[in-house]
Amino acid sequence: MRDAGDITTVYSAVGKEHGYMLLVERFSALGFTLTDFDAHILDMPDRYDFHGLLGLSFLRRFNDEIRSRENKILVEPA
Repeated sequence: MRDAGDITTVYSAVGKEHGYMLLVERFSALGFTLTDFDAHILDMPDRYDFHGLLGLSFLRRFNDEIRSRENKILVEPA
C-alpha cells in the first residue's frame, strides 16, 4: 500500500463510517485483481461479521448477479 490520503465519510447499510483514501498498488476480490486502485479504508468494528465492503468504484467494472439464497455472487468483466 502507498500513502494515505484525504479523510472520508462513507454511508453504508451499517451506518456512517469514517476512514481515509489510500492508493492500493494491488487489490484482489471476487477472482479479479486491480492495480493502482483508490480505496476507502475503514476500521470496521469487530461486532460486524465481515472483513470489508466492496463499493461501486470496484463493482461498476463488472456485470454481477447476487444469489442470496445460494450465498453466491456471480461476476464477469463488463
